[in-house]
Parts: sequence; C-alpha cells; structure tokens
Amino acid sequence: MGTIQHDAVLVTTYRTVEMKTAVEAFRAQLQDADPRFAKLLFGPIPGVINGYETWGLAPDGSKEYWADSERGDWVRAAFIHAVLEADEYARVVRVSYGEIGNTVLVGGG
Repeated sequence: MGTIQHDAVLVTTYRTVEMKTAVEAFRAQLQDADPRFAKLLFGPIPGVINGYETWGLAPDGSKEYWADSERGDWVRAAFIHAVLEADEYARVVRVSYGEIGNTVLVGGG
C-alpha cells in the first residue's frame, strides 16, 4: 500500500492567445513523452466576465514515492515553468490534498 496525495495545477490569465499556444505546445511534447500525463491537461475554461480563461493539470492518481508519482511531480513543475514562460502575469496555483494533508504548494503571477 501507499499514501494517496493528489496534486493539481490551475492557471488563470487574460492573455489567452499566449497561454493557448504554450499549453498546446506543452501538450504536444507531453503526448510524445508520456501520453498518460497528456490526458490530464484541461482547458481553456472561459470565465463569465473580463476575458479570463483557466487551464489545468489534474492529479495523476499515483501513490506517493512511486515512479509515476515522481514523474507527475516533474510534469507539474514543467507545466508551471511553461505557462509562466508564456505569461509571467498568469496566476498559478499548485494544490495538494489527500492523506498527507491539504496545502497550496505554489502561488505565482
């Protein structure tokens, strides 16, 4: 058995063209490297007003310290890097929730 801890990333921005380009490029790279993780990318989800859109990377479902969990950690870090390279003003949050507890791991933008 192992410990279940879900980790996810949400990105919100009004610079939607730049973000769409960055996320689609990241998705293509991830599809080539590990298609299982490419399925976890979602968005854009449009906001109701002000032109904001949100993208995200859903939890991978693996148990902590397993190889897939370590790979997921790397994918999340690479995703955050890619979106902030595209839009330094994007609002980024990485959350973790599960058996270990609930925390906000990264805030940015």
